[in-house]
Amino acid sequence: KKDGLYTGQGRGYERNYFPMAYSVSDEYFDPQNFLSGSQRKLDIVCSNRPFDKQPTRSRIVYWVADFLDKYPQYHGIAGEVNAAGRREINQKYFDAMRSTKILVTANPSFWEGDFRFFEAVASGALVFVDEMYTPHPHPFIHKRHLIVYDNSDQDTFQNLLKYYLEHPEEARIIARAGLRHALRYHRAVSRMDWILRSAHEIATPQGVTAYTHTARSIAYDVNATTQVKPIIDIKSPAINVHHINPSINLGRRYHVTLQLQPEDYQRLVQRNKESRANVLLEATTAASHRGRSSTSSERRKMLP
Repeated sequence: KKDGLYTGQGRGYERNYFPMAYSVSDEYFDPQNFLSGSQRKLDIVCSNRPFDKQPTRSRIVYWVADFLDKYPQYHGIAGEVNAAGRREINQKYFDAMRSTKILVTANPSFWEGDFRFFEAVASGALVFVDEMYTPHPHPFIHKRHLIVYDNSDQDTFQNLLKYYLEHPEEARIIARAGLRHALRYHRAVSRMDWILRSAHEIATPQGVTAYTHTARSIAYDVNATTQVKPIIDIKSPAINVHHINPSINLGRRYHVTLQLQPEDYQRLVQRNKESRANVLLEATTAASHRGRSSTSSERRKMLP
């Protein structure tokens, strides 16, 4: 990718490699502190950190901040939840995700796939994510499991945010379906099962197997990707890193014109610092209160 723009498949993909996605770690999902939609006190969280080496993610943070400024009746976070690193399970970070109705994430600007997306789908919030061209076994589907957006189309992105905040029951239905789908098909154990099924197919004479969604079967299957129109056919021989010019704008509605400057990053960071303390206090208080007051039977009812 180049600034979130698809530029084709890498060389190794043509030879001996198959795509393997990240997965949901068991630590990401906490049924003891799972909040239903009406108990989530935040409206939107986008915890990506804006800085110059991640222009796509920074652009999405900017869009979320702009939305929250346009619609002050909604409360949320546009930027990092805290300054913690990625080497631990950060409780405040997960509390924020479990306390929001909509969770916005974006793939890295120059490649695809990260833990953030699978942390998001394990939160129980309605997840917004930009398009994913890497085939997944049992892929996530737009408006069935989550909301997919074009990272060049700010107007449609913000209209979708507004629509699902104004239609909370629709948002909850999709969020619950996304969580069920993630826990059923995208845990770490699911990836190991996928590896073994795929290896069995390769080792079987003539590749005859009853297994489905194996590495070979999804390697060039556009239906195993997570896209919105215009759809890129990844099985086309023309879609190759040696042939794709980023100026072709594959998979995008528009050419990106928003170019954030250093002062823009600084403003986004400062805005987030000034607003997030009160927002997080309200959210974590609700989560803590729910964790103390819920009985085991109530918690079971909340699970998908």
